[in-house]
Amino acid sequence: MKFKVTEEFNQGQYTQQYIKENIRQIRFTLNQRTEQDLIDWMDQQPNKQGYLKQLIRADMESKRNL
Repeated sequence: MKFKVTEEFNQGQYTQQYIKENIRQIRFTLNQRTEQDLIDWMDQQPNKQGYLKQLIRADMESKRNL
């Protein structure tokens, strides 16, 4: 049995649609003159995203237990 492909799969379009529907990006900036200590600390973290998520989840949990 043969299947007729009526539309070619577009990986780029699929990826863009997935990102639009499922991904949320949150950014913040740090000032090199006044927040260099934070920049230095973050530069030492091998997984910056994981580190920040861990801190946020710990904060959320501590606030739930109040």
